[in-house]
Parts: sequence; structure tokens; C-alpha cells
Amino acid sequence: MIDKEKGHPFPEANHPAYFSPYGLEERITLNIRLFKSDDKTRIVAIYNQAIGEGAITTDLDEVTIADKEDWFRGHDEERHPLFVIENEAGVVGWCSLLPWQSGEALAKTVQLLIFIEHGHLRKGYAEALLTHAFEHVGMAGVKHILALLLEGNRPAIQLLAKFGFKLWGHLPEVADFGPIYCGQHIYGCELRTQSSSDD
Repeated sequence: MIDKEKGHPFPEANHPAYFSPYGLEERITLNIRLFKSDDKTRIVAIYNQAIGEGAITTDLDEVTIADKEDWFRGHDEERHPLFVIENEAGVVGWCSLLPWQSGEALAKTVQLLIFIEHGHLRKGYAEALLTHAFEHVGMAGVKHILALLLEGNRPAIQLLAKFGFKLWGHLPEVADFGPIYCGQHIYGCELRTQSSSDD
């Protein structure tokens, strides 16, 4: 159970559905679940879409399923899940939570990645996916979530701010995009669960 009196960073949501922020009356049915092997094609395609935009990911060239097999295997159903969000058209986004670093002392800290298909941005899909994922890993004992964002990725920075993320660090000019160098921001938040409030 999330301890709401402790100021948890999540909006009120336990949503099988969301309304469009554009005032449309059509109700959009969403389903959030753990990924299956059949989802790999869509997960990679959505990621490659972001690569094509430039300066959103640190990959410069498109990846294949084979390239990401070790990454897929790194997930589990507890502290390190890979969730997908789907509507009537199929999978339109995903959220990954993996270990931040090796070492037992960091076992309760995870790193976040989230990508939504371009045609479904700014419709509440990312908020729904993050809320579901964070509540899941919070119940599994995760204490801190970190995200590395390229400093020009304003939409992602604004999204994380809604969930209580703060700027915890900056790595200046570490990403080489040819004619320009770009820094990375480290954003983080602490998950406050009922169990942690009883410590």
C-alpha cells in the first residue's frame, strides 16, 4: 500500500482507462502488463523511432531484437520488470526498470527507461504506465528510482517532474553527437511505501 500521507510522487490513478486531455469524449481503454516474447518487435520498433529523432537516446543507429536480447533477459517480474501499455491497436509504449549498478547495497535502486510511440504522446499513456510500474516495484521493495536524461529532453524532464523526480546530478558533455556534445542529467525520486514508513 502506498503511504499517501508521506507525500508519494504518484498521481491518483488505478486506471483501466484514461480520458484524452484534448477534451474528446471517446474513452480510451488501456491495458498495462508485463511484456511477453511476442512484444519484442514492437518494443524495439518504438525504441528505434526515438533513435531516429536524435538526441533522445544515446544510441545513434537503430537496434535489432538480437542486439537487445541480453537487455530483455535482464528483467524479472519483481524489482526489474518490463511493462508494456496497449490499446485497441496493440502495444504503444513500454517502461523498463533495471538495476542501477551491481552491488548488494544498491539492490533497492533501479534505473528507469520509458518510451511511447509518437502517435500516442501527450495522451496520458506515459503517466498511466509510470504509475503502474512505480506502484509495482514499490511493493517489491524498491526505494529509489533513477533516470538518465539527455539535457535537451524537455518532455521527459517535465514528465518525471510530475512524479516527484528531482535533479540529483549532471554529467557535462558526456554524449558525443558528432558536431555537438550533450550532457546528461540524473533525476531521482524516493518511493515511500507503507512498509518504509513503519521502519
